[in-house]
Amino acid sequence: MSKREAFLESCCTENVDDFLRFIQLHRNKTEPFDVEEVLQEMNRDQRQTLWGKLSSLLQDAMEVEAAADPSHVRSVVDGVTLVAAESLKVLQDGETYSSLLEIIHRLHDLLELQPVSEAPLQLQILRLCDAWWKKDLKEKETFGRSAMIIALTKSFDLKKPGTEIQRVWSLREVLLGLDYTSEDNKQMMDLLLKCFQRPAFLRNDDGKRFLVFLFSWNINFISVIHGTIKNQLEFFSMMVTAHIAEIYFRAWKKAGGDFLEKIESSCVQDLMQNAIFLHRSSPIVSYFHSRKGCEKVDKMLSNLYKPILWKALSAPNFEVRANATLLFTEAFPVLDMENGNKSTDEATQKQLDTVMFSVSMVELHRRTLDVAVKNGGSILSKHKGFLGKVLVDLSGEDISKGWTQWYDLSDDGVSSQSLRSIHDPLLS
Repeated sequence: MSKREAFLESCCTENVDDFLRFIQLHRNKTEPFDVEEVLQEMNRDQRQTLWGKLSSLLQDAMEVEAAADPSHVRSVVDGVTLVAAESLKVLQDGETYSSLLEIIHRLHDLLELQPVSEAPLQLQILRLCDAWWKKDLKEKETFGRSAMIIALTKSFDLKKPGTEIQRVWSLREVLLGLDYTSEDNKQMMDLLLKCFQRPAFLRNDDGKRFLVFLFSWNINFISVIHGTIKNQLEFFSMMVTAHIAEIYFRAWKKAGGDFLEKIESSCVQDLMQNAIFLHRSSPIVSYFHSRKGCEKVDKMLSNLYKPILWKALSAPNFEVRANATLLFTEAFPVLDMENGNKSTDEATQKQLDTVMFSVSMVELHRRTLDVAVKNGGSILSKHKGFLGKVLVDLSGEDISKGWTQWYDLSDDGVSSQSLRSIHDPLLS
């Protein structure tokens, strides 16, 4: 009897011990038995017969023997999974594989019933679902979705999740077949949002690619992503925030059409407004500022700042003005380079005039200078904030000559006291 015939005969409940011995021989590299080679030697009818017998063997093992001998069941499931995986390697175009599909369904059901762990058997079934999806076979969406959920979950639990993150990235197109509005996919969306809070994803190259990809999955998901990040932003470390900023920028750079407009209005401009009106520093906006000099970036910053920044620079509230000034100085000049050199020069001068005094000396002497002081810190500092305020009476100073004076700061500015001149010998 040939190896092919012997292996085919072993695939039944009556000869299950022989079947398990063949699986051991396959794993023993010193033995001249390889399941893939045997499957290649079989014709299509023989493979169909094999898959039908393995489906029955798997069903019998799970239904009849589960309670009596769980370890035996695991061995059978392990063997059937191995043969199914090897079968995908030799499956030919146009070949009927309905019985193989039955096996995958049974293994898939078993996978979903088991808790995610480090069990090699579960990993084998996961890889099988992954391979089924990538081979673009019938009902691939069901198996791809399960493979994605399990890979995501494992990537959160493992100490070294690099392999699972790579698997998640390779399965990204599974999401394109999911209904974003379906309640059935809520678990998937919750897992996807968790990725943005996991340093392992943020530091990993494939993880970053996946997070950038999520901005292009569904336009409505962009706002959900942004809301999740905003709620956690103040708790992120400087390093994590830097990775988040890079992901926003890369997502914006790759986007087009409605997705680009959504990222700009719902994410970038929203962070700009927060930096101005809620006195919250925005490392993400600062990251965009650091990319100035690129025509696309300059144009975007100009368009998004136009309706909010210039009004804020002259707002009645001193904190809003201080926040806007800090943002303006970091972004200066805020220009659309497409307008030409002459227009650019004029716009630059106009922006300078916006934050400088433009009144007569007579009028200036009647005014009180309201100064709010903020701590600039580094670009990614979490400690930017209002330090204090001072009201400077200009009526008694020679403004045309200028002067330098130290002032104490207070919360309201009214109780601020003028300290000694900077030219005082004690300070020189």
